[in-house]
Amino acid sequence: MAQDRKWLQEIFQHAAKAECLTEVLKKQENKISRKELVKILSDPKHREKDVPGSVFDLVQQKIAMEREIEKGLRIAKKQGLNWMEAKYRLNIGPGEDYMRWKECYERF
Repeated sequence: MAQDRKWLQEIFQHAAKAECLTEVLKKQENKISRKELVKILSDPKHREKDVPGSVFDLVQQKIAMEREIEKGLRIAKKQGLNWMEAKYRLNIGPGEDYMRWKECYERF
């Protein structure tokens, strides 16, 4: 149990410092899926119990930002914008998640 708590704290700390969740997944050597990671990081039972509230809140903001980008990509695709226009509108620059966002756009 103590080991699980330590692992949770490490994941939250890394997620708080990371630019994106892809960095956290790489640090975990892809042992868990993105969906599982978001589920763990979004669970309110960890706030204050396992990690400080400020760290939990920061991670929630990062998750919300990713969801907003996904929503923006969906809207851009519906509006008929190409990838270059969509990434410019949403301020998607080079980084860990660039290819993931491009693949996400193409799936929509």
